[in-house]
Amino acid sequence: MRTRSFLLGQEIRKADDSVAIDCAATSVIFNMRSREAVAVPECMARYLRAGG
Repeated sequence: MRTRSFLLGQEIRKADDSVAIDCAATSVIFNMRSREAVAVPECMARYLRAGG
């Protein structure tokens, strides 16, 4: 996790528990009025640092 962005990962498993697919996406919090990226709110940052 960075100040203005964070990485979300997902893994989908088959019935036999082998990995079918995994992916990662970088997300940014964006203020639509100012049209700028803003810092990740502390309430979210705590959750993301803990492994969500």
